[in-house]
Order: sequence, then C-alpha cells, then structure tokens
Amino acid sequence: MESPKVLIVDDNPADLEFVAGALADMGYRLATETDAIRALKRFEDEGPWHLVISDLKMPGMDGLTLLKKIKARDPLTETIIITAHADTSSAVEALGLGAFSYLAKPLHHQELRHSVGQAVERVRLGAEQRRLIRELEERDARRRREIATIASIGDALSRTGRAMELSDDLVRKIATALGAEGVVLFLLDEARNELVLTSHEGLPQAIVDELALRRLPAAECTMGCPLLIEENASLDQWPCTGVFRAAGVNSFLAVPVTSQQELIGCLVALTLTRRVRVFTLEEREFLEAIGYLIGNALAARRKEQQARDAEKLAAVGELAAGVAHELGNVLAIVGGSVQFLLANMDVAAPFREHLEVIHRNVAGGDRIIKGLLSFARPSPPSLEATNIESVLERACALLQGEMANARVILSRHYAPNLPQVVADGQQMQQVFLNILLNAIQAMPRGGLLTLRTFTEPPDPPWAGVRVEIADTGAGIPAEYLHRVFDPFFTTKQGGTGLGLSVSHRIVAGHGGELRVKSQEGRGTRFTVRLPTRLRASLRRADAGMSDSVAPPDHGRAA
Repeated sequence: MESPKVLIVDDNPADLEFVAGALADMGYRLATETDAIRALKRFEDEGPWHLVISDLKMPGMDGLTLLKKIKARDPLTETIIITAHADTSSAVEALGLGAFSYLAKPLHHQELRHSVGQAVERVRLGAEQRRLIRELEERDARRRREIATIASIGDALSRTGRAMELSDDLVRKIATALGAEGVVLFLLDEARNELVLTSHEGLPQAIVDELALRRLPAAECTMGCPLLIEENASLDQWPCTGVFRAAGVNSFLAVPVTSQQELIGCLVALTLTRRVRVFTLEEREFLEAIGYLIGNALAARRKEQQARDAEKLAAVGELAAGVAHELGNVLAIVGGSVQFLLANMDVAAPFREHLEVIHRNVAGGDRIIKGLLSFARPSPPSLEATNIESVLERACALLQGEMANARVILSRHYAPNLPQVVADGQQMQQVFLNILLNAIQAMPRGGLLTLRTFTEPPDPPWAGVRVEIADTGAGIPAEYLHRVFDPFFTTKQGGTGLGLSVSHRIVAGHGGELRVKSQEGRGTRFTVRLPTRLRASLRRADAGMSDSVAPPDHGRAA
C-alpha cells in the first residue's frame, strides 16, 4: 500500500499541531484543516484518503456531521473522533456512524499513535482483502472462460478435425480467454521439418506476411516455456526468437501441439506492444490443454485417413497382383517368342531391329510387373549381419552405364569402421537401386551424386548406421514432397510410382527409416537409417509382413 494519507481537522490550532507532531515520524502524508467545511471540500478534491481525524465540537459543521458526510462519500475511509467534551452518548453515536475510535482530550501521545496505527492497518488489510477477492473473482472468471473455450474448441475439432478448417473464430476464442494480443497456430511440415503458419488472430497483415515467409525450425519453437524477447538477449540463440522479433513481436509463449509425444505443431500466444507481457504458469497450462486437444483431434483424423487409404490400397494391391500375374504370362510368351526369333535370325536381317525394340520393351514391362508384385505381395526380409557399404557399392556398379551416359560424377564419403547392420542384402540393394536411379534421372545434363555413411549414436531410439544419397538435380516441388512415398504417385513420364513406395516399405520392414529432403532447383537427399541389432520393432515388422497393403508413414525429413 502507498504511504497512507491522513487528514486532521480541529479548530484549535494547538490541538491540531499536537496531533500532526505526534504522527510526523510515522511515514504518513499529513494534511491539516481548522474548518470542517473546508476539510470536506479537500476530502472530495484530493481523495482518496485513508484516515480522517476530526474534533467533535467545531463551528459551522461539527465532527459527527463531517463523519456522516465522509462515510457517505467513501465508506472505506476510516475516522477517529477526538473531543474535550467526552460523554457516553456522543461516543456511542460516533461509533455507530462508523468511527474507528473515540479519543478524549487531552490526548496522550502513545494512545494517539497506537489508535492511528490500528486504523491505518485496518485500511491496509481491507484493501488487501478486496484485492485478493478481485483476483479470485478474476481468476474464477478466467477459468470459466478457459473451460468454455476448451469445450468449444473440443466440440469444433470433433466436427472438423482438419487443421485448415480451424476457423478464425476458434483462434479468436483462445486469444480472448488468454488475454493475449495475438495467437498463432503453426503446423509441422514433416517433409521440411518446419512450422507453417496455419491460423492466426490479432496480427497485422505485415506480421502475418513476415511469419509466412520465414522458416521456423520445429525444435526451437516448441520449448513450451514463457519467453521474454526484449529483456533476455540470451534467447538470440533460438532462431524462432529472431523470427518473431523481426516480425514485430515483443514477447511470446510457445507450447507444442502433440499427440502421444509426437510433434504436430506449435501454438503461440504473443504481445506486440513494448510492454513486456509475463505469461503465467496457469496461462501456459491452459495453452498446453488447447494444444493437446488440437493435437489429438488432428492425429485421430490422420489415423482415420490412413485406415481408409489402407483399405483402398489393399484393394488396389489385390487387383495389381491379379493383373500382374496375367500380364506376366502374356509377356513371358511374347518375350520367349522374340528371343527364339532373334536367336535364329541373321544379324543383318531387315526386321531384326524391330524385334530388338520389342524385346527391350518386354523387359521393361517385366520390370513393371515385378514392381507391382513387390508392392502387392511383399516378402519378409531375410535378416542377417550385412556390410551396407558393400550393398551400396553393388548397386552403384549396376548403374555405372546410366551414370556415364548422364555424365553423373559419383562422390563417396564413407565413415571409417562402419558397423554391420541387420538387413536383407538383396532387398536393400533394390532400395539403393531405386534411389540411385531416381537421382540419375533427376540430373539428365550431368551433376554430382554424393554417397555418405555415418555411425549413428548408440542412444535410443537408434544404434545403427545412416546412409545419405544426395544429388544436385532439379529437386522435388514442395507441393509433391509429402507424396513421394505414396504408391503410384509419380511425376516422371512413363513412371509407375512404385519404386520409392516399395523402398519405403522395405526399409520399414527392417525396423529402419527412409526420409527425404529436397529443395526445388537445388537437389534432393534421401536418408536411410538401419539398426545394427535385432529389436522388437524388427520382429513386429517381420511379423506384420503379409499380403495386405498398408500406407507408408513418411515421417519427418531428415
């Protein structure tokens, strides 16, 4: 509480001086008046006051009348009545009107100081009580708003479930309940491992444009703790801090949007004014609850979509297997007949060139059929200790001709003492062939194909090796990057869209990961991770290999 204000009213200058002198060293802001009417005017003009000390008998307006008017104007101001004509009836009347105490003249120094101290303390305790009540009421009101907001968001998400359908009204409710100047929802772009602006409220268009253009690394923006940008220069180490500051944000609170510990996005409350906003633990918990709701809703919708995709792909796989079998029989007959004719035909025969074209295309059709069968009828890997660099070298040897024709330069950077992995050498050779062939075809005018191997740290969830295959080709457009492992998706003329899908499945069957990172015009990098020892995940993957078709889980970009 600020230094208490005390107004002393007494028509006797000597008594007035005594009271002021007794209170002079108590830290109060003292004011004196010898006339009750002037005192009332000053009370009204210079309030609020903590305490009024008034004489009982004064000309013009007595102390009891002044007491009534003071209490009518501000019931929270305490009063003390002093008089040289003390009697029981006046004391009872003064106390009944709300006076804190009634003191008789001549005043005693210590009694006066004690009585004034108690009156001021009552004012302080009353102010503190009212403050606590207001805080409780505000907290209760805020909690009710938060609960209503959470219920509203949960209801909306149960009906939509898609991030792009999160209306501005929904984000506005979060901002209102939190009392933040702005709220932003970012969702994870798994292909680039970056956060993308999805919904926002309270932001000027210039800031929206700035945040939409800048890249927000996922890990740095989901620390889940209050951040005060302007007052803490050490936060400059976090890239997201610079992004927000450059966009005009003053402070922000970022919490991850997750489902079962899987990162889906980031929810950010922020301020734009120069006044630094300290977000509280309760506000963080509220924002985390919202992020949990959003994350679970989006994850549930994604699983539903994956289930629907699995059903569709299973049907397609069965059809593909049947068609491949029938076409395989036909091509076998055609191929055998062409081989017989070529074997019994003179090299200079006029139609030999046409038969060779037929033979090459029959071989191409056979590769497509084998791809369809691999997709529709995947076989479990035969796992054993394998030198993965040797497998990679065998795949490169098979594509030496294609590399030479495309003027592709091969660069190798292998880690020393690379441990063996648990793998099926033949299946992994197929994976590397698919990736390498894609890289070569992405560089028709030549380029650099770089192979790198690394030993992964032994910390969970990995203890294995990493293989990176990078090219300097055209790159994959951002709008297609998330679909590269989808069956039958291709941008190449004449392509089947099965090579990478089958590769993804093979690596998953090894308990590993296959990821891609690409930038249009600057090349593509595929990353293969494989374990060095048999794990439960491998046994599950092995047991899960069947005739059914399941959609790939692409994961985030390496």
